[in-house]
Amino acid sequence: MTKDNTIKYKTESQKPMYIGEVTPEQIELWKANHLRGIFQVIDDNEKHIGYFRNPFRGDVNAALAKADAKEPLATVRVFAELLWLGGSDVFVTDTPEWLGMTSEIRAKMNGVKARLVNL
Repeated sequence: MTKDNTIKYKTESQKPMYIGEVTPEQIELWKANHLRGIFQVIDDNEKHIGYFRNPFRGDVNAALAKADAKEPLATVRVFAELLWLGGSDVFVTDTPEWLGMTSEIRAKMNGVKARLVNL
């Protein structure tokens, strides 16, 4: 039995709100396949949407391994590529949109905040 890995994007008849928007069924499929959850990034012009899965420690390690003084954003680029599920290609092709997406991706790299309490 083969699994259909084709991303199901909304069609014009389904009236997508954003470029790259997927069907609710596609979102549910991603959620089922990525138990840590998924998230979406919407550009500030509210035209484009991209979908990502939540990271594992290995994803952060793989991204940090690409740290390079000659390419300071390599870590974020690799992290975004690892987490990318689908959506509008503008997040990987257009510099302003990519920069907006990376600010959200960096927040995911920081992970859950913790608090130190002295006892």
